[in-house]
Amino acid sequence: MDERENILFELKKVREEINPVKARFDELNRRKEVAFSRKESLKSQIGDLSLRLKVIKSQKDKENIGFVEAKNLISKSRDELNEMSSRFKSLVSQRNEIIKSRNLKGSPDLTKKKIEQLELSIETEGYTYDQEQKVMKQIKKLKAIYEDMKDVVGINNELDSLARSGGDLKEKMKVYGSVARSVKSGQYSEFIALAKTIQELRRKEEEAFGEFIKLKNEFNEVNARLKNKLNISRGIKNKLNEINRREFEERKKKERLILEEKARIVEDKLKTRKKLTTQDILAFQGGK
Repeated sequence: MDERENILFELKKVREEINPVKARFDELNRRKEVAFSRKESLKSQIGDLSLRLKVIKSQKDKENIGFVEAKNLISKSRDELNEMSSRFKSLVSQRNEIIKSRNLKGSPDLTKKKIEQLELSIETEGYTYDQEQKVMKQIKKLKAIYEDMKDVVGINNELDSLARSGGDLKEKMKVYGSVARSVKSGQYSEFIALAKTIQELRRKEEEAFGEFIKLKNEFNEVNARLKNKLNISRGIKNKLNEINRREFEERKKKERLILEEKARIVEDKLKTRKKLTTQDILAFQGGK
């Protein structure tokens, strides 16, 4: 086998090695995210119930302070929520102004995801030299677009943070409202039930977290293997690109020498006043 065949063989072999590693990488990533989402869901439930339990527990004198305290907390939370709402509207207005002034199109998240997909495709797809150059141009163009979107990304992140904080605050207000109704009606029997529920949820959260850590460790190992395989693939592709470049230059050189030789023959014909054909004229022009 010549040098090109050897390199293509190596590239095919490493790509065959990459496929099962990439499949395992995707599977572990999915399972890891599922475990993390479950842990976070349980943590959120525990937080809500713990807050409710804490409020109930702190009410030593339900007749005097319980109802009034819950109402005050609701009022305070409502004021905070109004401030968040004003800030949220202001940020949306700023974002719209930036999008309009810069004539931005599309979603920053989708643009970033497209860049990552294209970068991965270069490593995993069997592109030709010309195809890879086209993809590289796409990536460069998308990165320039994403750079213009960075201010919008920052605002979106703050909007997401405000939305989460606002959601948490609304949940707290629900808890405070529930407490106020409970105090008013004298219903405190839920305290023991809440404590037991929280204890069970914490046990499940620990199990979910343990599963997440186990999957994360295995994911990191596979990720390292995948990166190593991709680096090897990149190195082989660089060798192939170098061969393509050399062959391209050699082909151009041979074409140029042929044209120059044809032009020389035409010049000889001109000197000896021999009749020139159309092909002779084109060759002479191409050799100049």
